[in-house]
Parts: sequence; C-alpha cells; structure tokens
Amino acid sequence: MEQVRVDLLTSDPLSAAGIAAFATIRPEIAVLGEHERTKADVRIACCAGLTTDVAASLRRLASDGCPVVLITDVISDGDVLTALECRVVAILSRTGVTAERLVDLTVAVSRNGPAMPPGLVNDLLTQIERVRRDVHPDNSSVPALTRTELDVLRLTAAGDSPHEIAGRIRISTSAVKAVSQRMIQRLELRNRSHAVAYALHNGLI
Repeated sequence: MEQVRVDLLTSDPLSAAGIAAFATIRPEIAVLGEHERTKADVRIACCAGLTTDVAASLRRLASDGCPVVLITDVISDGDVLTALECRVVAILSRTGVTAERLVDLTVAVSRNGPAMPPGLVNDLLTQIERVRRDVHPDNSSVPALTRTELDVLRLTAAGDSPHEIAGRIRISTSAVKAVSQRMIQRLELRNRSHAVAYALHNGLI
C-alpha cells in the first residue's frame, strides 16, 4: 500500500508532536521531515487561527500545489477566501478533531485531489457564500459559463461525484470531467474546489 506523504505546519513543537501522533495511528500516513516537505501529497496546518503569519507561510508553500488540511480553533468569514488562496481544501476544528477523522480526511484529499467530503464542502461553501453576499462583487467582467458548466458546478458544490453528476444531467462521466477541466483551464483556476468558490464569489451559482 502506497503511503500518503504528509507535511506538518504547526505553531509549536507540542502541536507538531500531537498531530504527528494522530496522523500516524494507521500505516497509510507517513509524516515527512522539514527538508522533505516538497515531496508531500498533503499538508496539514494546525494553528489557533488563520493569522497573517500563518497565511504568509502557507502562501510561500503554495507553489508546489499541495492541498492543505487546516486544523484551527476558529476561522472567520473573512478568512475563507484567504484559506482558498492558500490551497486549503478542508477545515477541521482543533477541539473536535479525532485521529481517525484526520487520517480518513487526509487519505481522501490525497486520493481525490481537492474534493472534500460533502459535509465539509457544504460548510466551506456556506462560509464563502456569506462572504460573497457581503462583498457584492461587480460581475461585468466575469466570463459567462454555459448551462452545462453551471450544472456541473452546482452539483459539485452539493458534493456529487463526477459519476453522480453524469447521471443527473445525462452525459457521460468522461464528459463531466472534460467540462470541468476545460472550464478550469479557460478561467485559469486551480481545481474544482477553486472553480466552485469562483462561481459562488461572483454570484454565478
């Protein structure tokens, strides 16, 4: 079984030791040393909040495209878009996280890229929607999306897999993936989660 290589970003050695102990309760996870962090499949960041310093650290590391699982005490609506910019794809409460949940989520993120479990998708997108309503962006320069692209985005936001989306809008699974990929490339986005966040932020869905 191929292990998921994990890079830890924590504010103190005690947190690092605790998260490492959680992450390695099962053999699927291998925690990398600091000098190996560019080889990571998933990055786990643990902090009290998404401070300026934490965000700066995540941005410095974001160029390698590694998805981030953020464990934090609190995240405000204003922090959500910053989290997305830092490649955060899932957020866990530090007081409620368990070893099993952390491992399951880390493995899922590694296998599915930016795809989060539906509950986490909905929680994050709800926060993004609140930010969008407050910001009221100007949509005049936002590229138009086709009906199929909007349907794919809407169902992705609801947590449906490409196979489930294909059944709902009556096209093939490969066509769903192709629509997503073309849209992501055309809009110069990173991945499906970023595309959904983009659509919500600009009031497209």
